[in-house]
Amino acid sequence: MLSQEDVWVSHIKIGDVQVDQGSLNSALEGCRAGIVVVWRLATAEPDNARWQRDLSASYDRVGNVLVAQGDLEGPLKAYRAALAIDERLVAAAPDDPGSLQYLSVSHDNPPEPGGGGSRKRPMARRSFGQSRKKIGDVLVAEDALNGALGAYRADLLIAQQLATADLDNAEWQRDLSISLARVADTLLCRDNIADALSLAQQALAQRRAAIDRFPNDPRLPQGLVYYENLVRRAGGPP
Repeated sequence: MLSQEDVWVSHIKIGDVQVDQGSLNSALEGCRAGIVVVWRLATAEPDNARWQRDLSASYDRVGNVLVAQGDLEGPLKAYRAALAIDERLVAAAPDDPGSLQYLSVSHDNPPEPGGGGSRKRPMARRSFGQSRKKIGDVLVAEDALNGALGAYRADLLIAQQLATADLDNAEWQRDLSISLARVADTLLCRDNIADALSLAQQALAQRRAAIDRFPNDPRLPQGLVYYENLVRRAGGPP
């Protein structure tokens, strides 16, 4: 007999396949069924960080599917529910280095600006920072630039802490360039050219440095043209 956790994982995996096949309504039903399963586990053991992370991951997946359906209000609710859980987890262990790592890496790779991410298996490494990124992305789509900028700046603070803490972590170095670029792009949309140019140049320099430091990571060259164009759009030479 399958355990409740196995049932949850099955819902998530089937939902991933359905998303790949374009069956978004079925995927959404599966993700929501997964929330019900893991919510029971998380409610029964509120101090079990694993169930809380899995519940956060489930809300995140629901948000992803709703975004793919073109919804905007629904994803904000889902991502904010995930973020609230993440914040509680971090508050419960603020001095735990592992919690900082947990904040940094989503079970979704953070997508390059203008590009797509790739799904991982659902054994939940949720991301406080990534939740803020996704909230910012939805707010940008709603043309709520002030709210988006706030979310992106909060994410950038986390990304900077992590990248500084471990210069040999390619994932964190990559994520910092993405975070810088999102803030820069949003500032550019608000016609704050000077600050946008400064951050765009930092994003490009960060990505180039990461490419040099980790030459065998195939993800790092992806999106480099975007970073160069972002600097150009802000009025600077790449």
